[in-house]
Amino acid sequence: MARTAAIIVLTYVFAHGNCAQAQLTLLRSFSTEQAVPLGPDGIAYHEDSDELYVVDSTSGSLFRLTMDGQLIDSFVNPELSFYEGITALPDGNLLVSDGGMGTLTIFTTELEMEEMPLDITATSSSPNGVVLVEKTGSLFITDDNVVQIMEIDPEGRLLGQLLTSDVDPSFLEPEGIAFEPASGHLLAVDDDQGRLYELTTDGQLIRDVDLEALTGFTDPEGLSYHSPTRTLFIAFDGDRQVGVFRFSPLTASFKRGDCNNDGSVDISDAINTLEMLFLGAAEGGCHDACDSNDDGTMDISDAIVTLGVLFLGNGVIPPPGILECGTDPTDDQVDCARQPASCPQ
Repeated sequence: MARTAAIIVLTYVFAHGNCAQAQLTLLRSFSTEQAVPLGPDGIAYHEDSDELYVVDSTSGSLFRLTMDGQLIDSFVNPELSFYEGITALPDGNLLVSDGGMGTLTIFTTELEMEEMPLDITATSSSPNGVVLVEKTGSLFITDDNVVQIMEIDPEGRLLGQLLTSDVDPSFLEPEGIAFEPASGHLLAVDDDQGRLYELTTDGQLIRDVDLEALTGFTDPEGLSYHSPTRTLFIAFDGDRQVGVFRFSPLTASFKRGDCNNDGSVDISDAINTLEMLFLGAAEGGCHDACDSNDDGTMDISDAIVTLGVLFLGNGVIPPPGILECGTDPTDDQVDCARQPASCPQ
């Protein structure tokens, strides 16, 4: 059922604040049947080595794979374990959740246990997916026994929780989880519904995607997101597959060219762009607004385009333009780190 040659695009339009276009694109998929015969439960992309790490709960094993699923190394815990979730940490190590024993364990990239497991059963007896939010230092875990996503501190103390059954459409088996830093949203997969959910950290549904309709695979369990390249990895356990997706975060509303975020486009915006580029001035928080020519980068050409439009009559600023707030129709690497105050949603 592999769709390695397919590129499928689903576009969803949502009315949360302003209408915004978002895309999830299946780039490729590959089988893990030879390397992980019992199926991948959790998955983590490691950008330092450009490799994938996969866990399997049935055998209590960790696997180190190439980007096309070839086995590099493996670890089988001689003690009883049910590894279900895994995530890469900022220091290069890996954090693994045990959904049967209620623990979190740090491993090196060589699959060596770095320290003794941390018992978090007082908070979660069945941690499935796990992800670290680097900005706050907190962890988000899924627990399908109590149908919750929980925020905990590094010692396992509960900071917050939300019932995934309260989300509409509800999901009853929250498994893999990831964090999208540009929006500050959580991404989670539901084994029961076969869907991907994007949520705020307080549980508001932003969008959901029917993964079975998109891929033909029915058992999503692991999730890993690499924000610099917008690559989303989903492990489909029962299907013995990994899907590699292009994930486009929902775009903020802005006026293109309004680099200083004062609500209008004039010479001060070109000056602001040059000051950011060459004088180290503080960034305005919305690079999309500063990308006046919409070429996916912020450089001196953007200031030139702005000045050319304002004073030489050289064409127009690309959509959404300089007059009305709108979203970026171009899927590129330039985003708004925060919603501009001049374009309230």
